[in-house]
Amino acid sequence: RLQDGGGGDGVAWMNAADPASPCGLGLELGLPLPRRVATSHLVVLGGRVAAVSERRGRALALAIGPDHPLLPDVLGFLKAMLTRPVRPLRAVRVETINGEPAATSPYREALASLFHVTRDGGALRLGRRY
Repeated sequence: RLQDGGGGDGVAWMNAADPASPCGLGLELGLPLPRRVATSHLVVLGGRVAAVSERRGRALALAIGPDHPLLPDVLGFLKAMLTRPVRPLRAVRVETINGEPAATSPYREALASLFHVTRDGGALRLGRRY
């Protein structure tokens, strides 16, 4: 259904190791799917992969622009990593976005509107907003 565009218009994110994940199935859904490991996530928007996170957010690939109205929803998995009730992360260190240093990425402002962001060399450190 995903490959045929039947994924719906909403945003859905999942861990790449989730049994429902399409990772490892050889589907063409836009961005290349990550390996089926617990440290990777993917976000599907309208039947296409809109975001891929690898290494607990250290490497992000985004298929939508920094001004896309659904970007906050697409990045919801990062918020969940910081606010989940069981073993939340203290921070997510984003080193690259679309292969470029995160600190100079055009997505930096969008991330700063959603998280407490500090620069860590060429990376960005995302924390919870209280």
